[in-house]
Amino acid sequence: MFKISWEDERKFTGLEIEGGYVKLAQAQNFKGSRKLVRLIVKKLASRSEKALASALSSITDELKGHIEHLSICIPRHKVTVRFLRFPTVNEKEIAGMVRLQSAKELPFSKEEIVSDYLITERTKDGYAKVALVIAHLDIIKGYLGILKKANLEPERLTLSTEAVGTWYREVLGRRPKGPSLLIDIDNDNTDIVIFSNSHLSFTRGLNLGSAQLQERADLRNKLAEEIRRTMEGYGGQEGAKKIERILLGGAGEAVEGLKPFLEQELNLPCQSVAALKNLSCQKRISSSQYKPEASLLRVLGMALDAGGRKLNLLPESLREKHEIKWKKKRVYKTFALLVGIMLLGLLVFAKKIHDRQLHIFYLDREIGQTAPFATGVESILEKIELIESRRKIEGSAVDTLRLLHSLIPRNISLSNFSFAEYGKENKIVILQGLSTSMSEIFKFINTLEKSAYFKNVQLIYVSEKKAKISGVTDFKIECTLEEYNCF
Repeated sequence: MFKISWEDERKFTGLEIEGGYVKLAQAQNFKGSRKLVRLIVKKLASRSEKALASALSSITDELKGHIEHLSICIPRHKVTVRFLRFPTVNEKEIAGMVRLQSAKELPFSKEEIVSDYLITERTKDGYAKVALVIAHLDIIKGYLGILKKANLEPERLTLSTEAVGTWYREVLGRRPKGPSLLIDIDNDNTDIVIFSNSHLSFTRGLNLGSAQLQERADLRNKLAEEIRRTMEGYGGQEGAKKIERILLGGAGEAVEGLKPFLEQELNLPCQSVAALKNLSCQKRISSSQYKPEASLLRVLGMALDAGGRKLNLLPESLREKHEIKWKKKRVYKTFALLVGIMLLGLLVFAKKIHDRQLHIFYLDREIGQTAPFATGVESILEKIELIESRRKIEGSAVDTLRLLHSLIPRNISLSNFSFAEYGKENKIVILQGLSTSMSEIFKFINTLEKSAYFKNVQLIYVSEKKAKISGVTDFKIECTLEEYNCF
């Protein structure tokens, strides 16, 4: 069935392959907002690339290859992040400044690194706060190689910090009160992120996760020390405000055990946050189903990321290749839609022609059935018309003479008879003749007046002098002939 839908039916997929887990989340647009439609968490039997590729292939088979708009993230501790402030909010000018700055940050050649930036805030005084992210090319190739074995091609390679930030804004609200420090503890690494008015303000990454914290209690002190350093780094920024709370998310048991310890060590209120809390999900996805040892904040954030310029650490060649691919896909979709509309128009036109032909066929059949009766009726109508036409035939001059012959007395003789027609309503008869006596003429006039066919009878003249024969009266009569039927 041909279907046209104005709702964006694309699925946006987030994938994370760190810490001995494979985590996948898919979200879809529903009435202007993203809704989580799928969540898969698989623990690997080993941390080998073979086991990881096998798990990815298993997920791909489970989803029947329906993985599109794929994003994958790199842990924060594997990249370098610099927070910069530029005196412009123009996108092109910022991009140029970032390219110059990225070459100065690391002792590697331009060909050995991949960099991108994220505008974290545009200030009222015309400045832009930017997070410059730099990764070594070998790390990027490592992730791409693993995905290639599973026949997966990512659209975006982002940073775990950005994914956590998206989750923070979508789940905890756009504008929480005061700066917040969010600690996302995964199985083997930790993200420490500071947000101010929902803007990313500072971040650090640790190669320390829930597995090590549960094995060695003394590592809690190291975690607390790293959090203090993060707070000090943030405090050194211009316009930094005092952090008001700590939000603790990630691996379940490790998070719950850290709450009282961090509150005591850092002297700040500490609140644990659930990954799926306040998140729009399909009914089959319940928070009680997902209590893994690994964090879900990042994979959820990648699936929910819907707007604005996004961080992308894919090599430039792959970005261009991907852009061309999706442009072609959009062209094909547009072409297919136009072809569909044309076919639909042709179907509507063909249906109208078909309906008209059916109507004509029906009329022909009805005419064929009524033809014998119609022939008889036509014959009767022709006879009626003939009779009617004969009935309406008007009198001619000969008919008038025949009528006058029946009315003229024997002692009157006509010497001249004129019949003139002046239009359909005015037919004049002129009678001239001789009579043996004048009384016979007046008697004839009286007879004409009484007739139904002669009106306005007038005696033009009567004279005995004009007669060449004595005892004979000459006369001239004029009258109007009424319409009559001689039959």
